[in-house]
Amino acid sequence: MVYSNSFTGPEIFDDVGSISRNPQIRSLWPLTEAMKAPRPDETTAGRPILCLSLAANYAVTGLEVWSYHAFNLVVHIVAGMALFGIIRRTLLTERMPEHLVDHSWILALVCALIWLVHPLQTQAVTYIIQRAESMMGMFYLLTLYSAIRSFHSRRAIWWQLAAAAFCALGMGTKEVMVTAPLIVLIYDRIFVGKNFRNILTKRWMLYSSLAATWLLLGAILWQAPRGATAGFSLRHVTPIQYALTQPSIILHYLRLSFWPSRLVLDYGWPVAGELGNVVPALLAVCLLLAGTFAALRYWPAIGFCGLWVFVILSPTSSFVPIADLAYEHRMYLSLAAIVSVVVCCTYALSARFLPRARQAKLVAGIAVAMLLAGSLGWRTYKRNEDYGDSLRIWRDTVSGAPRNYRAHYNLALGYDYLGNDEMALAHYDISIALDSTHAGVYNNRGAVHAERGNFDKAIDDYSTAIRLEPQRSSAYTNRALAYRYTGRDNAALEDLNKAVEIDPNDDQAYHQRAMIYRKLGKDDLAISDLSMAIRLKPDRGIYHQDRAAAYLNTGLHDLAIADCQAVIRLDDTRDMPYRIRASAFCAKGDHRQAITDLDKAAMLNPKEARIYGNRGAAYQKLGRHEDAIRDCTRAIELDPHYAPAYINRGIARSHIGQYDLAIADFEKAIQLDPCNKEVRLQGARALSKLADAMAGSGRLGRAMETLTRAVRLAADAEDEQLAQTIAAKAKLYKAEKVP
Repeated sequence: MVYSNSFTGPEIFDDVGSISRNPQIRSLWPLTEAMKAPRPDETTAGRPILCLSLAANYAVTGLEVWSYHAFNLVVHIVAGMALFGIIRRTLLTERMPEHLVDHSWILALVCALIWLVHPLQTQAVTYIIQRAESMMGMFYLLTLYSAIRSFHSRRAIWWQLAAAAFCALGMGTKEVMVTAPLIVLIYDRIFVGKNFRNILTKRWMLYSSLAATWLLLGAILWQAPRGATAGFSLRHVTPIQYALTQPSIILHYLRLSFWPSRLVLDYGWPVAGELGNVVPALLAVCLLLAGTFAALRYWPAIGFCGLWVFVILSPTSSFVPIADLAYEHRMYLSLAAIVSVVVCCTYALSARFLPRARQAKLVAGIAVAMLLAGSLGWRTYKRNEDYGDSLRIWRDTVSGAPRNYRAHYNLALGYDYLGNDEMALAHYDISIALDSTHAGVYNNRGAVHAERGNFDKAIDDYSTAIRLEPQRSSAYTNRALAYRYTGRDNAALEDLNKAVEIDPNDDQAYHQRAMIYRKLGKDDLAISDLSMAIRLKPDRGIYHQDRAAAYLNTGLHDLAIADCQAVIRLDDTRDMPYRIRASAFCAKGDHRQAITDLDKAAMLNPKEARIYGNRGAAYQKLGRHEDAIRDCTRAIELDPHYAPAYINRGIARSHIGQYDLAIADFEKAIQLDPCNKEVRLQGARALSKLADAMAGSGRLGRAMETLTRAVRLAADAEDEQLAQTIAAKAKLYKAEKVP
């Protein structure tokens, strides 16, 4: 199977915005939401059936790509089967030569097979989001096949309804389907009907129902216009420029149909310049078009195939501007006519000029066809290897279209993903040198500068991206992160507010803003933003984790535990959710459960001092002072500057009578963290207990000195009650009345 190596191909190019960054496909219900595009400039915009197919894939495997590729392949195979049926039934019509009728089954099979394995089809099949073309092609072929069946069937009405249904589905998949009713009518006139008047009178129901699907397409385009990517409002190309550029592109498509030696994912085809440069291609296309009309007079079947090519290409290769001037997947359906003409004409010529040894000739013809199909299939297999690696496909694209800024940009993205900053920056620079008007390039180059710690350069790039495209929310979000790293939280907050205003679905903006709110002590606002981020991306564990920390700070311990459990379900290899949940359990008084979580955290991250410090504190609460001392000592070994570990070890030591060691720990903690009131309180309590032990052994003088230090620590901690209690004890000692 020539597509057996396509199932692991990653998302590339427009796949990312239409699949992994598309919140609309996360649920199949309600259908109206699943059939919408996230933004008007995405490939899915105005194509509800395409959107629904992606939502169905997501329901099956989430973001695992194999089901998306499997769906594309099934669509392609069904389209091939429909093409086989169309060609076979066409060859059986009374208007076809008898020698073609005799071998209609074999000829149809050869045509469909070559069409299926042709390398030119890889973009429509292996490039996931270009199922827009292959799905539309499948519905197009099924529409024509159903119409052909209706011409001679006793149950014509059912086939007519099927044709209308497939046509409607195609209209909801891609706009090129607009030509389908016209192609059915032309086919009917050439191969079946007497004249157009007779056809429309006899089969008025079929053609009225097919024409009705134009209303459906009109409604879709009215509700979800594609003005950002197609139409007369495009600024970088006028209708005349577009029309003058297309003849060269059409000739390129034809060359690839016969010799697919240099396929390119993204041509970045330049707009035609001087008129003199386009005249040869324009004349060639005009001659081909004239030949098509001449063939309609003398060889109608060949003329129909010519019309098939030109009519189907007309929505994308005429005068209506489309942002991208050339794409190989646009030949998906047109290639069927070219293959059919070549195969059938080759057979017809051989039958005419080599009339003898028909059986041997048939065997030889089949052998040649299989050899050709095998050769094309191998080329398709190798092309799929290019699609199997995002870096490889963009290297190939840069090689085929070195002046395409977008190819260098996407290659830079590939290097960036692999952590090769130098190569990423090099290709971002080339992309900007080729075309400095695209905000996305600056936005992503800024991200590389930020990763390298060059925040000033990053901010400059983000600012340029915002100047070029003021409504690009990601640029504000990225600049906000750079501002945060440079300590400019107020500027970051302004950018994040703008990002959320532009794109209410920007989960990263909500997350970043929540982090600033947490830093400012506004945990309630942080929780609100994190909840929005989680609604948008429920599978992002970090959002649940940060909300758990905010819940913990506000005393909502059960909610913190629930969020930690959500993180652990998503990824149980990180220690932080266990640590946060342990803190929540400690706050609820469930120290045993906290120790269980900290045991797991220590297994996952055995070099983190705070895990041992927290577990030591939990042991201390349970009265397991030796265990507490052991864990706190381990924490201090890992981080000698970790003050809480000294505090907890000092508390544990004071409980088992090691007052001198406890005081030494508290003094070290005070030295490390002189502003920590808790350290001073614990030190005061330990000194008080040490004074009791000294007084009990008759060392009242030492006891008095120790209590004086304890009173000073309690006063420094602003605990007047404790200071007064210790002072009262000192008076008793002074009166030699040991309690």
